[in-house]
Amino acid sequence: MIQRGANDWDAGLHGACYGGQRDVVELMIKKGANKWNWGLRGACERNHRDLVELMIQQGATHWNFGLSGACVGGHRDVAEIMMQKGANDWNGGLHDACCEGHREVADLLIQRGANDWDAGLHGACLGGQREMADLMIQRGANTWNSGLCGACCGGHRGLAELMIQKGANDWKWGLHCACSGGHRDVAELMIQHGANNWNVGLHCACFGGHRDLAELMIQRGANNWNWGLRGACLAEHRDLAELMVQKGATVCHSQCTGHAVFQ
Repeated sequence: MIQRGANDWDAGLHGACYGGQRDVVELMIKKGANKWNWGLRGACERNHRDLVELMIQQGATHWNFGLSGACVGGHRDVAEIMMQKGANDWNGGLHDACCEGHREVADLLIQRGANDWDAGLHGACLGGQREMADLMIQRGANTWNSGLCGACCGGHRGLAELMIQKGANDWKWGLHCACSGGHRDVAELMIQHGANNWNVGLHCACFGGHRDLAELMIQRGANNWNWGLRGACLAEHRDLAELMVQKGATVCHSQCTGHAVFQ
C-alpha cells in the first residue's frame, strides 16, 4: 500500500496498535506518525499492554480516551492503568462498558464514582445488553426515551419494548433512530405506536443508505425529496440520490452541489 501511495501514517499507527503489531507501529513512527492518543486508544481497546506503554512513552496523555478504549474492550487492568494516569470520566466509561456488556469494568467505574445511570442505560440499550440495562434500572435509571433511542439505534426490539413498558413514548425519536440504524422491525414498532415523522425518517434512511426504510417512509407519506437527497448526497449513496431525483428532488440543491454522486 505504501508503494501504491498510502501515506496516512497515523491511520496506520492506530490500526497497528489495535491489531497489536509492534513492528508495524514502529514502521509508522519512522514514517512520521505522531498521533499517540489514537494509538493509545487502539492499544487499550485490544489490551496490548506493551503498545499502551509505548504510546505513553511517545507522548500520549489523553487518559480518558484510553479509558474509553479499555471500557469498550472490557479490560479492567488497562482501565486501572488509565485511572492511575489521571482518567476520571467515570460516566463515559460506564456508558461504554454497559454498551459492550462488561460488568466487571462497569462495577469498577461505579466504585470510582460513576453514577449516571441513564447514560449507562442508553449504552446498554444501544448494545443490546439486557443484564446491564436491568442493573442500571436497579441503580435508578429512568430516562426511558433515551433508552428507547439507544435500543432503536441498535436494532434491539426487546429492549425497545422494555423501555415502552417502563414509560417511553417518544415514538418520533425512536423512528428517527431506527431509520438511521437501518432497523425496519423497530421502525415498524415505532409506527405502530404512533410515529409519523416520515420526512425525518426518509432523510435518516437516505443518509444511512437504507433503501428499504426509505421506501417504507415514502409508502407512509414522505415527500420531502430534497431533504432525502441531502442525506443521500452527504453520505454519497448514489442509488438513493437517484431515487430522490426520480421522485422530484432538485439536483442543484445547495446541500448536494459538488458531492461525488453527481460528479
